[in-house]
Amino acid sequence: MHENVWDRQELLFRIKLLKDRVEAFENGDQYVRMKKMHQIAREGDFETIKQLKRELSRERNEKTHVRELWYNTCLGIQRECEKKLQKKDKELDLSVIYRNSFQNAPRKNETGYLRN
Repeated sequence: MHENVWDRQELLFRIKLLKDRVEAFENGDQYVRMKKMHQIAREGDFETIKQLKRELSRERNEKTHVRELWYNTCLGIQRECEKKLQKKDKELDLSVIYRNSFQNAPRKNETGYLRN
């Protein structure tokens, strides 16, 4: 018997709750609240999007800056290598000229006379 009373009371309470919900939708109160909550959520989303765009822009700028630093460093290294290569080429040319000058020079044979 007591269970039926509680079940009935619970059902009456739920009916009243559902009627209130329907009435709130019918007179527009619930719609206004839902629209306001939606607007707040959208504004938060827009702010998040703006923040993410700013962060993306900063990351792109930093990436560009780092790429330029690496490029300049690589150019510097390449220039140093080219200078070293030019220096070595000159040394090689001088040594070849020096060696060729001795190879073409007249030599003394075993008897002490010059020969070509």
